[in-house]
Amino acid sequence: KEEAEEIKKKMAAIGAEVEIK
Repeated sequence: KEEAEEIKKKMAAIGAEVEIK
C-alpha cells in the first residue's frame, strides 16, 4: 500500500494549518 504519501500530505496540511495559526 502507498498510504505513506497520503499520510505525508495530511501531515503537511496539518503542519501548514498549525503554522498559519
